[in-house]
Amino acid sequence: QLGSVPGPQARAFAAGHSSLVLLAHGGTDDPPLATLLAGLEEGLAPAGLVAGLHTGGDAGALARVIAAQRPRAVVLAPPLSADAALVDVCAQADCPVVRLTPEPVDGAALWADERQAAADAAGWLVALGHRRIGFIAGPEDDRRARARELGFIDAMAEQGLERGAEIVAQGDFTLASGEDAARLLLEVSPRPTAILAANDAMAAGALRAIRAAGLDVPGDISVMGLGDIPLAAALAPPLATMALPWRELARLAATRIVNPATPAPPALPARLVPRASVGPAVE
Repeated sequence: QLGSVPGPQARAFAAGHSSLVLLAHGGTDDPPLATLLAGLEEGLAPAGLVAGLHTGGDAGALARVIAAQRPRAVVLAPPLSADAALVDVCAQADCPVVRLTPEPVDGAALWADERQAAADAAGWLVALGHRRIGFIAGPEDDRRARARELGFIDAMAEQGLERGAEIVAQGDFTLASGEDAARLLLEVSPRPTAILAANDAMAAGALRAIRAAGLDVPGDISVMGLGDIPLAAALAPPLATMALPWRELARLAATRIVNPATPAPPALPARLVPRASVGPAVE
């Protein structure tokens, strides 16, 4: 009679959970946050659920958010999906969790084959005539970085090409580390005809280092990344890369949350995005 409507917090208390699905994201551009949210919302909307965002990898902070908001489920984006403490927080709160990963880790994980994505990238460069390909690796303790470096190794071995330690430089997924690593690769003799970076941010740093050295991309050396973050298309020249299926993975995560009995699909493939930063090998 008074027009009172139960608030979301009251409904959550009564049901044990709210209509909120929480995306836990590291706050970086890789994976792209807007793309993940779009896919998650697309899958949740038909069921009347909504997506929310939590950034940062602190287990205590996530526990407090879960206690306050009572989400229907949590989706862990990489690299947070590799953090056992975050998975434990969800389990202790009896909150379902879906992990987005670069390789299969458990029956609840949804994954993109990032190892194959890197192999496909290197294979495309080889098909364009590149035989000396420098690789900028990501952090040594990062599962995604490891998968991508292994993919590069796979492709070079499959093509029968030697992979000496001198054509791999270490980065940490940041633009600055890509710039530093590219400077080292440019000192190798003979110089690589192409550089493949384990993510787009480091590839952007490589472009900066190559320009500073007075070289042309792709006239003197080609550059390629992995991930297809929004920055990639805006670079000069636009960055060739492998687009990882983030939107589809997030949509599948929503489907799994709405219907937990949904069977896990096989790994989702990456898609080649050829752009002007890569051309035929120039000897």
